[in-house]
Formats: sequence, structure tokens, C-alpha cells
Amino acid sequence: MVSQHALAKISAASPSQLMTSGPCLRPVEEVARLERILSPATREERLATIEKLMVQFQVTAPARKEDQVAQINGYLLAMEGYPFWAIIDAGTAFVRGQVVGHNPAFMPKPAEIGREVATRADSWRMKLGLARKRVAEEVQLGPEVRAPTSDSVREQAARRVAELRAAAEADRQKHFGRGRTEWVDPNPITPEAMAAADIPDAPVRDGALAKAPTSDAFEKIRRTA
Repeated sequence: MVSQHALAKISAASPSQLMTSGPCLRPVEEVARLERILSPATREERLATIEKLMVQFQVTAPARKEDQVAQINGYLLAMEGYPFWAIIDAGTAFVRGQVVGHNPAFMPKPAEIGREVATRADSWRMKLGLARKRVAEEVQLGPEVRAPTSDSVREQAARRVAELRAAAEADRQKHFGRGRTEWVDPNPITPEAMAAADIPDAPVRDGALAKAPTSDAFEKIRRTA
């Protein structure tokens, strides 16, 4: 069951707070967490970022009002749908000259900003896609419902258990015997069998190693036993 308290806490938290690994969440709660992290920046937040970038790179606005609007709209479109933290992170990287291939003497183009923002958000978008897939699978499978067991099935299972127990007890009696706890070898190798196979039971006294028995000797033991 989904905890409404957990969903409320996720909704109230900031994306930066939710980025750190926390307790294990249910699939629905994980989707809510990732959606909160990836919540798109507002138009006002995007406009504020564009204005700061223009100030940092000392961009002169076009003389015509139409050109100014077109310029701003290009940047707004490049940032649309992305979270505010990713836009800020990408803009900071441009200002610090940390973006490979960009000349820090010039304002980055909308496509460059969009690419940098995407690299920061795409891994989180992939996680969200996987989390949504898990939720869909959970809904499709549904809760496990077990059919009630009938009396005939219970009786059949009880008879089978009794048969298995009887077979196990018979096997124990066969190998251990009634009242015995040690293992009884049904085919022991007796001293008589070893003597008949000419197998020495210790090294010879002159210090030399006893001759190893051959496969024929073991065959004699089996026949004698």
C-alpha cells in the first residue's frame, strides 16, 4: 500500500534534497521522487537565467523589438521541459568556461545550452522511465490471490506426506536398524576379503613402500564381499 505521508513528504521536498539516496521506496513513491526532481522550470525561472547569462557575457540586445523577442524565445525553447537545477548547473558551467568546445568570450547559442542541460537531466529521465515501467508491471500483475484449498486437496497432500515419511523410516531401518544410530555398511570390506586379494595393511619392515594394489585386487574384494 502506498504511503500518502511519504508522497506528501516527497512533494514538499526540494529536488536537491531528493537527489540524495534515501530509504527504499515503493515503485509509486520512486516515480513521485523522480518526477519531483525533474519538475520543469517555470518561464520566469528560465527568463531569469537567460538575463543573468546575457549580463555575464555582456550581450547587447538587438535594436529591433521583434529580434529581441526571437532571441529570448530561442533560449526559452532550448530550456523548456528541463528542471531549474539542470539549467542553473549548465549556465554555471558556461560562465566558468568548463564546457568543452565553447569559447567563453561569447554567449552560448540556444542549441549549446540545450545540449548541456540535457546531459545533466537525461540520466534522471532514464531512471524515471525505468521506475514507471516497474509501476506498470506491478499494476499488470496485480496482487497475488490464492484460491482456497479444498478438503480433497488437503487430504491428498496429507496422504502424500504420510507416504514420504513411511518411505524415509523404512530406509532408516534398512541402514541403521531399530534402536541403532550409527551407519551400517551393507557391503563391508572384511579382513578376509583383503587377505584373499593379497593387499598388505601396512608398509614392509625393511623401509620400502608396500606395493600398491592393482585394479584386479579391488575386483577380488568386490567378488569376495
